[in-house]
Amino acid sequence: PDGLLGHPLEGRADSARYRVHFQSVGAFKTLPEMFNELSEAANKLEPFLFQESESAYATEMKDAMELARPIPSGGLQHYVVYAENVVTHVLAAAGPQVSRM
Repeated sequence: PDGLLGHPLEGRADSARYRVHFQSVGAFKTLPEMFNELSEAANKLEPFLFQESESAYATEMKDAMELARPIPSGGLQHYVVYAENVVTHVLAAAGPQVSRM
């Protein structure tokens, strides 16, 4: 509706800057923004940060994460962070700390 759908994010000098810090990351992958898919069930935590309740990525990586790190059963969470031109998918046991810079 705002005419920006399908257009990459573009940083400007007056753009707000945020720091997104995960205490412990089990796995992550970064994709070009145009190839990212976000489910309709994703929970919006910040304008640029979402949490996926059930995702193929989390399911795919679940066994490897449980072997590599002591993540309790059901404790693996999938976060999606949008940045300028890229989207980073993060699997972690706890949510990030977000601070404005």
